[in-house]
Amino acid sequence: MGSLHEWHCTRCDGLWLPGRVVRDAIGTAAIDHLPTHAVARRLRCPDDGSTLVPVMHHGVEVDVCPQCTGAWLDAGERDKILRAKPSTGQHIVREASSDPESSFNVLDATGDAIGTLLEFIGDALSGL
Repeated sequence: MGSLHEWHCTRCDGLWLPGRVVRDAIGTAAIDHLPTHAVARRLRCPDDGSTLVPVMHHGVEVDVCPQCTGAWLDAGERDKILRAKPSTGQHIVREASSDPESSFNVLDATGDAIGTLLEFIGDALSGL
């Protein structure tokens, strides 16, 4: 399943949100518009090795995998999102799934921050 601890890079303080978590939170409609290619980037998806595609939204760059839809936020990007947007994640988590096997069991335990980040990513992808 995974946990916030597993998604957090202790070396750079970045955060990886696996594709299954992103899809569970925002659905697939917004993801359908994601470009399938990236411009000369070195960032690779830790799950499938694909080159991550940068998506700009409100001055924040989110790197998204065009294959699995996982999203990478470096520490500065994550903090900028959390400072700019009031936390509403618990509301999203509760509406998103009633399936006890869902990825949202992990999100419930991590609180509003992950929900806020997922909401931002959903907004970024829906604007493509």
